[in-house]
Amino acid sequence: MMSQVSQYDKYPPGRYGLPHMGEVIADHRQRLGYSQEELAVVCGVDKQTVVYWERQDYIADMERRILLCKLLSITPALLGLTYRSLERDRYKDYLDSLEVVAERLKENAYGLYEDYLLVAQKAPDRYTPEATYRFFRHQKELEDIINSSLKIEENNWKDLLRRYYQFSAFIEQHHNHNNKALKYVLNAIELGRKLDNDALCNSLYRLARIYLTQKKYKNAQETINEAVGKLENNVSITVKGSVYLLAAEINALFAGGSQKERNACKAWQNQTLAIVHKGVLGEDGNFLNLYAVHHERAKTLLRFALFHTSESELIEKLKNLHIKVDRKILNDAQSALNLAKKHLNTGQPSSVMHYSITESKMLLLGKELEDSAKIAIDALDIARRVHSLQGYRNIEEIYQVLTSLEPHSPYIRHLGVKLGHIEPLQRK
Repeated sequence: MMSQVSQYDKYPPGRYGLPHMGEVIADHRQRLGYSQEELAVVCGVDKQTVVYWERQDYIADMERRILLCKLLSITPALLGLTYRSLERDRYKDYLDSLEVVAERLKENAYGLYEDYLLVAQKAPDRYTPEATYRFFRHQKELEDIINSSLKIEENNWKDLLRRYYQFSAFIEQHHNHNNKALKYVLNAIELGRKLDNDALCNSLYRLARIYLTQKKYKNAQETINEAVGKLENNVSITVKGSVYLLAAEINALFAGGSQKERNACKAWQNQTLAIVHKGVLGEDGNFLNLYAVHHERAKTLLRFALFHTSESELIEKLKNLHIKVDRKILNDAQSALNLAKKHLNTGQPSSVMHYSITESKMLLLGKELEDSAKIAIDALDIARRVHSLQGYRNIEEIYQVLTSLEPHSPYIRHLGVKLGHIEPLQRK
């Protein structure tokens, strides 16, 4: 039977350890854009029969399940079937042969590769050379499997490969491989356009985040706004929340002093918060959670407290005695970061690293420069431990701001030494 770890938890439980079959049927029908009445016509039944199916936690009629599985391209295991069940007349003799063993392994392959992805996403050491090598090897195997997959299961395999490409993009970005990161996420978008709007919006979200990390802000804004424009058409609530949250972060870069634009960013964050309070998570359990919402709000408020779009602009404003940080907004940012800390998963080093980077930036804006350097050192230690060059680069940017403001501070110089900037001390 297929792994239940990440495939089944998209649906409420039904009977016999299976997902709620009615929910599965309704979800796949809606993905394909069919109404209950239209599906009834296709199946040769009345609408009330379809309504009845979608209310049932288990459908005993195996022939009915097989028909719906084929019509709606449902992964057989979700309806308590196997791929052999769908073709049992053709393969009756084959089922009695020793090759059944190989076929059973094939049935489990989807679940195994989905589990590989889930484990890779949650592993604390996911960016180490050993972990990334294993993941890319599984991705190559998955590409080969898709070339020989059955037509009925082709879209499921393609969607799984799309999610692999998205995670590969983040691995490459953490190693500062910008071109490879873009290549993988564009591959994901190409697959998403062939699948459904939910898959496409998910991939657009990932591309926008990659552009943001690479400081290609205009590209990031165009991409995330495209995703926002597609959210009304059969997009899951978790993808909507992730897109809204990133739309706020990216568009905050273009808000300037416009209160209207700032309010739009706040509204997107509030929409995400409402979604998260319903208790739903994204497909990989990452990002769309209370920690992420409050953390992103803190980052946005920090930008508004002393509006800037680059480190050089921030340095210029911090040095200008006539430009003051908005203390009220800075205090609001601190409150948001405090809320984020309550939901921080300390078992995820990467999350702790990003939290510490934001805390260091907050102290910097508050002119608590030595404390900012100390927190940045803690974040640097984690970045090295998890092999995140992206984190290293973010800390390097903080150091450049700190050293431009207080070049003789021993704590800031120590951060520089940790980063590899070993320069002769100058007379004060």
